[in-house]
Order: sequence, then structure tokens, then C-alpha cells
Amino acid sequence: NGSSTGGNNYRGYPAYSTLYDSTQSFYHYVRGFHSVTAAGSKNAPSRDRAYLYDSPGADTFDEAFWEEDKYQGGSLTDTGDSYELSIKYFDYVYARSTDSGPGDTIAVENERLLAYRLLRMGTW
Repeated sequence: NGSSTGGNNYRGYPAYSTLYDSTQSFYHYVRGFHSVTAAGSKNAPSRDRAYLYDSPGADTFDEAFWEEDKYQGGSLTDTGDSYELSIKYFDYVYARSTDSGPGDTIAVENERLLAYRLLRMGTW
């Protein structure tokens, strides 16, 4: 989990993830896990950011964590089920597709139901 005061930055890759706050009072690094869930601060709006990076194969970003009439987070997975990156309570979510394959998908049906701003980067 990130700092309850906000300013959290999460970077999730299929092989590893990092989480730290804007004052760098902590730094978390994980590697070798199939599934990673990062949580920002629910009480400190507009300061938490999550950057999710896809794998070389087909990947899907979908909404998750329905709470208070909004999706509070989401997850990025690949079709081979080799990894899952889940995020919750981030204000901005940057989903990056770095390969040029046609298999990457944003499966969010209605962005107005998201409690965060979703920014697509790359070849979605």
C-alpha cells in the first residue's frame, strides 16, 4: 500500500513493480510475483498515479473494485495468464501498450463509471 497522505506513484510491469510516494519516504520493489495489487490513497485526491506497462503479447485492461457507485481501480492481464497488475485508489491511471500487435484491449465499457482518469498510451 502507498502513503495515506497521497502522492503515490506506482509502476507496474509484467516482471516487476515499484511503488513510492512523492517525498520518497518509502520505496517498494517486488519481482517474481504472478499477481501484484497496489493501492493508492483513497482520502487524498488528485495526487496518486499508476503507470501500467503491457507484455509483448495480447493484454487487456479492465475496470475493477466496484465501490461507492464507481470502479475504484482496474487490472492489466495478458491472455496467457502469466501476470496480473491490479490498482486501486489512484487518481490517474496510465495504461501503456508498447507492442504493435492488434491483441491489446481496453475493456472498460463506460469511463464515466471510473473513479479515476484513464489515459491510454501507445497502440491500444
